[in-house]
Amino acid sequence: MPDTTPAVDASTALATNTSILTNKAPGKATIPYRLLIGIWRILIVVASLTGIVLSSKSISDFFVRLLYFTIQSNLLLALCIGYAAWATLRNLPGPAPLLKGAVTVYITITCLVYNLILAKAAGPSSPETGSIIVPLLGGTLSNDLLHIIAPLMAVLDWLLF
Repeated sequence: MPDTTPAVDASTALATNTSILTNKAPGKATIPYRLLIGIWRILIVVASLTGIVLSSKSISDFFVRLLYFTIQSNLLLALCIGYAAWATLRNLPGPAPLLKGAVTVYITITCLVYNLILAKAAGPSSPETGSIIVPLLGGTLSNDLLHIIAPLMAVLDWLLF
């Protein structure tokens, strides 16, 4: 039986408060946008939490590192985006835009301070530290995840979704 769902363009969707992400054009299969957005958000959580775990040498070191703004902002990012991923996959309302915006500002501050001030002062990482060095980004994997990758993914998430 042919699909009789009418195609919805962006102007009609905005005027009728209908989501263009859930409608499909006649005769075409839809991409599960909610699934893709949910996976994107899970990747942000994984990047943030992996960076936190890699930066801690032990459990007691983790609790000491909780004093750092970088760890605090990445934990907030993981919690907020984790909830957003869960809500997206369940088709429920996500976190309040003000909360998501505030967390995005926090993680952006982390990115900017590190890349504009701290990374320049510290100099390049050395293999003697025992950290994994990422040649493309120039730092250790944990630093790159916490200060570059997770923040950029969070800003993209905020801009796109």
